[in-house]
Amino acid sequence: MVLISGLATTAVAETPTASGDILWLIDGAPSGPTAEVVAGIDEALAAEREGHLLGDGDLLERIDGDLQPVSDCVLGLTSCGPAEAMAFDALGLGLMIRLQLTRDDEQVEINYEMVDRRGEVAGSGVVSAPDARRAGFEVVSQLFDAVGVVSFESSPSGATVEVEGEVIGETPMSRQFGVGSYGYRIHTDDYDGESGRFEVRTGEAHRVDVELAEQPGSLRVSGAPDDALIWLGDGVLGRASEVMQLEVGHHVIEVRAEGYENYRRGVQIDSGQMTDIDVDLQTMPTIFRDVSRSEIADHRFQFDLGLEFGFQQLQFLNASGTIEGEEVRFEQWIFDDDEGESLSVTPGGLRLGFGWEGDRLGVTFLSASLRAASVDQPVEIRSPADGVTVAARATDVRTLQLRPMQGRLRFFYENLAPYVQGGLGVAFHWIDVHISDDREVELFQAEPFAALELGARYHFDARWSVGASLRFQGYFADGMGGEGVLGISVGTGLRDLPGMEPQPPGEL
Repeated sequence: MVLISGLATTAVAETPTASGDILWLIDGAPSGPTAEVVAGIDEALAAEREGHLLGDGDLLERIDGDLQPVSDCVLGLTSCGPAEAMAFDALGLGLMIRLQLTRDDEQVEINYEMVDRRGEVAGSGVVSAPDARRAGFEVVSQLFDAVGVVSFESSPSGATVEVEGEVIGETPMSRQFGVGSYGYRIHTDDYDGESGRFEVRTGEAHRVDVELAEQPGSLRVSGAPDDALIWLGDGVLGRASEVMQLEVGHHVIEVRAEGYENYRRGVQIDSGQMTDIDVDLQTMPTIFRDVSRSEIADHRFQFDLGLEFGFQQLQFLNASGTIEGEEVRFEQWIFDDDEGESLSVTPGGLRLGFGWEGDRLGVTFLSASLRAASVDQPVEIRSPADGVTVAARATDVRTLQLRPMQGRLRFFYENLAPYVQGGLGVAFHWIDVHISDDREVELFQAEPFAALELGARYHFDARWSVGASLRFQGYFADGMGGEGVLGISVGTGLRDLPGMEPQPPGEL
């Protein structure tokens, strides 16, 4: 609020009429608040600016190029009046206004005096404002009773107009205001109000034109579980337990809740009004329920447990063990009085996996398989120390395979998510060999391999799934060849690992 006080000898309406130009002299540095006051006076004068010498710059320009002819009294032809009058006449002035600025933390205060051509103070006063520029406007407004016209328009029309907190009418309308800066607010029912400021300058028209935005409406959904998600287009609007804000108009929403069929319907939202809808969700058999891609991806930590069956050619040419402290090595398989390099086996067993899944890309931190098979096949083993070979019989084969940090890429077709996965691994093989003199030895070897797995998972819901896979593994060692592995598994997903859930900032 602008404060105006302390007029001395002349009221606002009684500012002396100047027969010449008006000179403004401002006591203060030519920068900072002084410059801002000059700018405010300059803008406030607007169309009337031509008749004013505003500061030292305008005065020096007048002295350099536009002095009046020498008075007759200077030539001794007539008697001279007061020196002040002679100076006023020489400069073509009718009035001089002196300003003195003071400033504190909250206000800029201007003390002014009006000096006539006799050199006498014809009036004085004080104005104050929150900043120097607005103080300049207030000086002009008080001294010259300066006004401008402001028109107010809005879409829609008929909105209430408030200026400095006072209701002055409805749009469209026009009104005169004194020179200065004013705060306004234009508002009406069911629309958001618009607020701002406008400045009035001498003799100028100003227009305030606003387009009011409709207030949004509200939507409340009942009949659905509290954690049911309300979707609008491709985004989540909120939960059924919440009151949601929507733009005015017709919308199609979808209610999604775990264990229920998705529910779609149209709703009409009116400005500033609450719309209540009641939904009747139908339960869905879990196995056939549609699960959104975002729901599945939200359960990013995946665990799976299943069965595997391999088709493998075993050589064991590098397998070794010890009997009574003596090293022995696998020599060869024996097939019907013939020698062979490999034996076909189909070991079966368990598979376990743990990894992280993004929307498409993921990584399996560790995939492990433990498979075993029974065999009854003659073999020969050899002692490297003396080169003696011994006939024996292989009885059992066991394989542990570890596949760490496997890269993974998956796609989505409704509830079905095909994937491809690959990386490196290592296989540990054990074979139990029975020697004819009732001795037994366990031979062991380890071989690295590369793995490529193709598979698909069907998601019953966001957490649980079943999968099938076919994996090809190629060994790096010469003569080891490769193997194919069929697998089936059950999987589950978690949003976060226990103890790693996000914490609100206030609890960190």
